[in-house]
Amino acid sequence: MNEKSLQKQIRLLSRLLSEGGLNDSEWNKGSGFHLREDMKVCGLIQYESQSQWVIRTDQKNSVEDRLKALQEQLAYFKKTANSTNKAKGSDQVPTSTHKYYLLNTWKTCHWYHLDNPEDKIELHQLCQFSGPISLTFHPEDDLACDQPLALIENIEPLHYPEQMLGRENFGCLLYYKGQLADSLLRWLTFRQRAPEVWLFPDYDYVGLANYLRLKEHLPQARLFVPENIETLLKSRQGSSQRAVDQFPYANLEKLQKSSDKDIQRILKAIKQTGKTLNQETLLIPA
Repeated sequence: MNEKSLQKQIRLLSRLLSEGGLNDSEWNKGSGFHLREDMKVCGLIQYESQSQWVIRTDQKNSVEDRLKALQEQLAYFKKTANSTNKAKGSDQVPTSTHKYYLLNTWKTCHWYHLDNPEDKIELHQLCQFSGPISLTFHPEDDLACDQPLALIENIEPLHYPEQMLGRENFGCLLYYKGQLADSLLRWLTFRQRAPEVWLFPDYDYVGLANYLRLKEHLPQARLFVPENIETLLKSRQGSSQRAVDQFPYANLEKLQKSSDKDIQRILKAIKQTGKTLNQETLLIPA
């Protein structure tokens, strides 16, 4: 998205928040139209009488967050441009907010641009040729996937998606390396990135904390829990040492207060067995 498009979207959101609603004609075409369609899909606005789009009752904070994110992106563009001019090619340009994540698929999967859906790439064929590949992500970009997306904590499962227990729930894997970064959470919530988002973590206190953070940002996100999680924890595959190592700094109070049934189920199983479970356990031998 260029600076002119950002300025237009900022003006539209500012007016929407101050006036409560905007007519169809005011969204026009281009970036304004794409902004309206994306906010409609994300459930932030709704159509009412007199040809107006208004903010949904419980979504004002989300619209304000989106406006703030756009303003920050515009400020970053301007700062980068100014710094580049001053530095004249030196290394004084601000650190990039672009991030790189490895992806893999086990079936046909297209990544595309939300603002230009015809601009897309089929990842499965590329991954079969080269293994996991990297795409460049920015928190406010328009990248999206046409398959459910699984976030995975460890590198080994990334190489064998066709052997993953629970693979029927996703089409594409994204490796986030241990902790869900703020930039990734921001990317996931800024626009609708996939039909569904699943978390496949280590089944320990860190993994549960990551899921809780993800749910706070993306309430519709889901946690994959093997049907036999209790049996797996009791088995030789469970790790007693990791449970001991993580216990001193685990935010158990916050986890225990969660109303999420999956979190409570896994917490109970960890307490009963004294063990945690690595994500690699979900790999089914070929």
